[in-house]
Amino acid sequence: MTIQAAFRDAVREVLAPAARAHGFKGSGRTWRRTNELGDCAIVNLQGSSYSSASSARYVINLSVVPEPWAASMETTLGRRPKALPESWGLYRRRLQPTGAPAGTDQWWRVDRPRAVEQVVADMVRRLDADGWPTLEKLLDREAMVEQARTGDLGFFTREHAPGYVATGLAVLLSDSGTSDELDGQLDLMLATSTAPALEGTRQLVTWIRTRAASRDAST
Repeated sequence: MTIQAAFRDAVREVLAPAARAHGFKGSGRTWRRTNELGDCAIVNLQGSSYSSASSARYVINLSVVPEPWAASMETTLGRRPKALPESWGLYRRRLQPTGAPAGTDQWWRVDRPRAVEQVVADMVRRLDADGWPTLEKLLDREAMVEQARTGDLGFFTREHAPGYVATGLAVLLSDSGTSDELDGQLDLMLATSTAPALEGTRQLVTWIRTRAASRDAST
C-alpha cells in the first residue's frame, strides 16, 4: 500500500468522523458546514504536488465564505460553483503541525507507514484546539463582522492588504443597509485600489451600495 493510500484510509476512518461530529459534511478531503444565513465554513486537506508513493506532505486549509461575500464573488467572476471552494473564503488560513514556529509554512510529512497514524492524530488535535472553534465562531455573522473590523482575515490583514479588508467589511456591512461605517469602508476601497483595478473596484462599490440600499428598502 502506498503512503497516499494509507493516509486516505486514515482520513476516512479518523478525520472524516471528527468533521461529521462538528456538523461538517463532505467526502475525500473537503468538508463544509453552512449556517441558517448561508455562510459556509470549509476544511480542506491539501496535499503537496511534490508528494510521491513513499513520501507525502499535507496541510489543513480553513476558510469561511459568508453569503454576502459569495454573492460579491459571483458578481465579479460571473458564476457560483455548486460547492463553494476553499479559495472563495473571505477568511482563510492554515493549520500546521504541532510545534511549527509562528510565521512559517510547515506541512505534515508522512514518509513511512507508521507515521500516518501519528500525523492524522496531530491533525485532529490541531483541529480540536484551533480549527473547529475558529470556524464555529466565525459562522456567527456578528463575530465574522467583528473579525473583519479587527483587520485580521487570516492570510490577509489590514496592515498588508487594507483594500481587501475594507472590501470584506464593506460587503458584510451591506447586508445591514447603509451606514457611515459602510461609507468609510467604500472610500477606503477606492483610495487603496491600484490604477489597473480601479474600474473593477468602482463597479464593486456600486454593487455594494445597491445591495445596502435594497436592505434599507426591505426593512
